[in-house]
Amino acid sequence: MPKIILSGKGGSGKSTLTSLLSQTLAAEGKRTLVVDTDESNRTLDKMLNMSSAEMGLLDYLGGREEFKANMGKDSKNLSSNNRITLDMLPEKIVSWKGNLGLLSVGKIQQVSEGCACPMGATARKFLNQLTVTEDEWVIVDTEAGVEHFGRGLLEGADKVVMVIEPSNESVTLAERIKEFAEEKDKPFVVVLNKIGDKQEKILTEKLEDKGIRIGGILKQSEGIALNNLMGETIDSSEFTETVNEILRTLV
Repeated sequence: MPKIILSGKGGSGKSTLTSLLSQTLAAEGKRTLVVDTDESNRTLDKMLNMSSAEMGLLDYLGGREEFKANMGKDSKNLSSNNRITLDMLPEKIVSWKGNLGLLSVGKIQQVSEGCACPMGATARKFLNQLTVTEDEWVIVDTEAGVEHFGRGLLEGADKVVMVIEPSNESVTLAERIKEFAEEKDKPFVVVLNKIGDKQEKILTEKLEDKGIRIGGILKQSEGIALNNLMGETIDSSEFTETVNEILRTLV
């Protein structure tokens, strides 16, 4: 099944939607890998009620120094034939809880460490090499904005989902990301998040005028807001019907 990129502006709810989708899929018996490509967010494991793996993908492949040494060359691979399956992922870099897996590409660890370009390049290559079966899903939680598109992450994805909060900035960003997706011939859909009734009408009209497809609407939720504030697992039960609607759209 699909390898899906989740994008959006900072604070829009990308990680929240990642949690809702992945937990629902796993509960339905779908083997689901969440790939964390956000080098700054350190809360996704808590939202999923999971433990982080021993190390990130970049560190497993030798870290920044190995990356620099192999620039322009074929760097160390997870497989000899450049094809990766979920079963091939070592325990050091992926933690599993039932059908749900979590893999982090890497995090910024210290001051003056340098840009996140090595992580972006590693994520792009990994997603390109990763092959999934009909009953497997991959959900990629990205950093805010569009830098990951500039790094070529879109190449290995099947679809792009953008989370939109009620702001004009989100709508403007959706137009740009739609252009990126169309440039690579990837299906693009948006999910509205933290939405009130008046906001829903305005946003729906704005997006329809721009030819942007809406795959689902998540209403403003005090429960999820409290989950996020307390650093607790996201409770997906409140949005079961909506999440299933979004998943049907993605299928």
